[in-house]
Amino acid sequence: MRIPAAHICIFFAAQDSRNKPYYKPNFDNHYDLQGFYVNLSQSVLPSPWPDEVNCSLGNFYEHFIWISKRICEGEDIHFAWVYSHELQHLKQNLKNPFLLIVAQLLDCIEYKDRYTEIPTEFECELEAKKTVIDIWDKDKCDSYLRKMMADGCDNKKRCRNLLKLNIMAKFDVEEEIKQFICTDKDKFKQFQKQMQDNGCTDYSIDIDKLCSCKDPHTAIISAVKKIALNGVVY
Repeated sequence: MRIPAAHICIFFAAQDSRNKPYYKPNFDNHYDLQGFYVNLSQSVLPSPWPDEVNCSLGNFYEHFIWISKRICEGEDIHFAWVYSHELQHLKQNLKNPFLLIVAQLLDCIEYKDRYTEIPTEFECELEAKKTVIDIWDKDKCDSYLRKMMADGCDNKKRCRNLLKLNIMAKFDVEEEIKQFICTDKDKFKQFQKQMQDNGCTDYSIDIDKLCSCKDPHTAIISAVKKIALNGVVY
């Protein structure tokens, strides 16, 4: 996937709350995840954090990817899918450091339970499917997704959509997320105001500026007024 070698820490977890019971309940929000990505120059690791992860990582690295123990020890094809997904979040941030901040607007409201509809997540799933097909083949990939559905996939609609996903389709994530927000910009402006009224000042996005600028890359960069403090992406 052509990931740069410098300034990136990828952590494959060897612990979880099964072999360290005292992690429950403090760390379940992290250990129950499959993986996540953080830009350490924009954010900090979630707190509290298990002792095997050095909290001074931000002094040495700009990007951090966490892959959970259960994914590391799981089926190869599932590991490849999750790992590719998180690596694509890294590539998104390298392409546009404000892209994932804008995407948080979508993640905070009713799209939370339909996260693959968020353009940044859709692109990560698209790239994960491409990677799995490259390593194995389409038949193996389709069999894996059908098995996920049969085994009680957390979201059968998601698995069905991934089966139909056309890996040859062109997808401009910056343009797509700009259009996603601007199509219903009044709703997003109202939501952001509600968040600010409730004391959440971690980020501020000028939605009018985002929608008025033709070039999506410039629009996203110019619209972010304040860097998000909670920049964890799953």
